[in-house]
Amino acid sequence: MKNILWVIVLIFNVLRTEAQTIQQQSYWFRLYARVKLNDKWTGHFETDYRRFTNPDRAWQSYSQAHFHCRFRERWEAVLGLGYAVVWAGDLPVPEWRPYQDVQYFYPLSKNWQLAFRVRLEERFIHNYFKTELTDGFGFKLRPRFRAQLTKVFDAHWTARLSEEYLYQIEEGFNQNQVWLSLERSFKKGFSVDLGYLKAIVKRNPEGYFDRDNLRLSFIKRI
Repeated sequence: MKNILWVIVLIFNVLRTEAQTIQQQSYWFRLYARVKLNDKWTGHFETDYRRFTNPDRAWQSYSQAHFHCRFRERWEAVLGLGYAVVWAGDLPVPEWRPYQDVQYFYPLSKNWQLAFRVRLEERFIHNYFKTELTDGFGFKLRPRFRAQLTKVFDAHWTARLSEEYLYQIEEGFNQNQVWLSLERSFKKGFSVDLGYLKAIVKRNPEGYFDRDNLRLSFIKRI
């Protein structure tokens, strides 16, 4: 009898969790420029526009600049600043997002590489109430931990698989993201990348968003 009760409780919790999970789909477009400044420093500049489907509506725009310093053969430090606009219904809510991260690259073979990244984001989100922005900004601190596997097939094709865990200091678990992408390189440092992102995102006050996202990127290396 006790075992039957445990099974009933388990089924109830699973159904309750599913009932609190909202399915969403989106598509993203990104422009990305990578500029080599010298042997140690590179500048990265990108802008990203994201829309939900069903119904089709604006979700986010996000632009950022980040500067990478290779201070050892396998280590890289990054300073970045991002600016996001997130639509809360019809209200665009601005967010400033400075961040710092450290990356470590480990070659598994000639064409395989494993990389790890630890990032800390300081999020300054504009306060708002219902359909209006109000005075001031709220602050949230979000560490991110990512592992990424890269496979270089030849001079034209590169595949990447990554998983990233995001933790909101003030609220706990924020989201988990799994990326899979394929990049096609062309002449003169130009490439196109098509990626799929599966994200499980905590929503307030309870429940989750289960998001399927497609991203098309146009990349230029200078």
